[in-house]
Amino acid sequence: MGSYPEVIRLNMSVLEEKGIKFLQPFLPFGNTKRFIYGLAAEFKEFKITKAEFKEFKITKKELVVAVLRARMALSLFKKDIKKQGFLLIKEIKGLGKSTVILADRSYHIDSAINHDVADLIASQGMIILTEDSVAHLSGALPKINFVNQ
Repeated sequence: MGSYPEVIRLNMSVLEEKGIKFLQPFLPFGNTKRFIYGLAAEFKEFKITKAEFKEFKITKKELVVAVLRARMALSLFKKDIKKQGFLLIKEIKGLGKSTVILADRSYHIDSAINHDVADLIASQGMIILTEDSVAHLSGALPKINFVNQ
């Protein structure tokens, strides 16, 4: 969510009161090499010194390793989401239950965003799947025109 850092920066006065450096860079998340390069560039731009890195006991090498480990964790998470989607579809076919695929961020953990839509649907006895748990199961999709809000 691109706007969360702005919300935090504009609504948490403690950042300014305590002199906390709050970085909110736009980083190319889809490209690991550019992500690492962009992160390092942000540290230079905001004059995060080697001393400050040492204060947090972070070296550049550790930063790179952390990014690579995070990528691996994300990959494993996505594989697990797909596996769970596959298993739920098998269960759905066996039970014949009504199912909803939330193809939105309505399943987001923040209730100010999701408005408890998933809970409401689940309370009606329906099974909920997220788009990322089943999208890989389809074949080629037709061209669809839509408006992203």
